[in-house]
Amino acid sequence: MRAGGGWRRGGHIRHGAGRGGNGRFFDYGELRHVVLALLDEQPRHGYDIIRAIDQRTGGAYCPSPGVIYPTLSLLEDVGHVRAETTEGARNRYQITPDGRAFLVENKPLIDTLLSRLRHVEPAQASASSAIVAAMDGLKSALRGAGEPWTADEAKTVAVAIDAAAQRIRALRNKDET
Repeated sequence: MRAGGGWRRGGHIRHGAGRGGNGRFFDYGELRHVVLALLDEQPRHGYDIIRAIDQRTGGAYCPSPGVIYPTLSLLEDVGHVRAETTEGARNRYQITPDGRAFLVENKPLIDTLLSRLRHVEPAQASASSAIVAAMDGLKSALRGAGEPWTADEAKTVAVAIDAAAQRIRALRNKDET
């Protein structure tokens, strides 16, 4: 996974701004660089890192705890960050000298990634925030049923979700014409 002091898979490093063709804001391994750069600014808790990325992208990208905490564990395993327990069980992470050396070695890539965070188009950010909020509402409605769905309820919900997906595709196709 680590090659030549960096994280690469098949030598691939994404260039350019915005999202890749894979639908992710960052390609494989790029988030680790951003997290490390944020920790170079100041020690942070995992949720502080999530908020910082969310704020810097204007809401266009907000990583989940399920992405940030494994990234922090990896950075700790390779010796680039150190965790210290504060406020009960919460860990605050800070960069190590090895982590700072890694940032210096990878400065061009990290500068590109941080620039990408700063240059998200406002329209993209606000549309993404609205969509994420709506998706969260849908997830909440699906989980909040309390009891398991009956077969009929599950079919009705599936039909409603499929209909919404078709309407969204139609909106996207209309924009392309």
